[in-house]
Amino acid sequence: MARMRGAREDGLAEGEAKGRIEIAKNLLLDGISGDIIAKATGLSLDEIERLSSKE
Repeated sequence: MARMRGAREDGLAEGEAKGRIEIAKNLLLDGISGDIIAKATGLSLDEIERLSSKE
């Protein structure tokens, strides 16, 4: 039972992280600055810069 709970929590955390990344990508496409995106999503500026270089 504890393993299932841990797997579920891991899955939820992974989904939340993917959601923050998708939000950041959309904000980058709209021309929002990295500083604002970092504050809104909790991602680091390095993570945001990596996302912007992939676009």
